[in-house]
Amino acid sequence: MTGLVHRHALARIRPVMIDDGRGNQEATWPADTEEERTLRITGWALDSGTTTEDLVNRDGDEVAFIARGPIDADVQRGDRIRLDFDGHLYLIEGAVARQPGPSRITSHTVLQLKRWEE
Repeated sequence: MTGLVHRHALARIRPVMIDDGRGNQEATWPADTEEERTLRITGWALDSGTTTEDLVNRDGDEVAFIARGPIDADVQRGDRIRLDFDGHLYLIEGAVARQPGPSRITSHTVLQLKRWEE
């Protein structure tokens, strides 16, 4: 219906954290366990963000979206996001923002999503 925000679904993929041998935790993305580390979350509104051309090499473009979803969505910095509508994998740029409102319908989790396209 015209004027209503279309709700999208996304898949949150969490990394496996391993010790790098120097006492630090490092994110890894083993393909064989991706399904068990994936959580599908519905109820997201997507707004297109900016796109940026790689001016040095001129062989890539950055694609960005801003996603607004449930305030209690299980997402955190370092997760990867796969959007259902295009199937591409995006990184969460910066922190996960929780935007409180006077009710649950006006409260959101806000993600800045980015990916490079070559």
